[in-house]
Amino acid sequence: LDAPDLVPPVSETTAIPGNTDLSDKQRAARIDLAWRPFHDTIAGIIEQRLARGQETRLVSVHSFTPVYKGRSRPWHIGIIHDDDRRLAAPLIAALQ
Repeated sequence: LDAPDLVPPVSETTAIPGNTDLSDKQRAARIDLAWRPFHDTIAGIIEQRLARGQETRLVSVHSFTPVYKGRSRPWHIGIIHDDDRRLAAPLIAALQ
């Protein structure tokens, strides 16, 4: 919640006036409006599934632009993962 880019005043090169010069209270209100309900819901679903012993994977889809801050991106898709590669490795292999 303390990540500076959680409520960014600029996205890539586009200013977001509604995110500029927010007070701590205003920033917290934005987080409570959108970020917190989403993450709390996902966390609750994961907790319920794990409590039932259900095998669980979290997959999130995120779009991106082919050019970022004026630089072309060399890829069409990315697989971002942590130390657990059980899902990522076969996906990466299939995409190659």
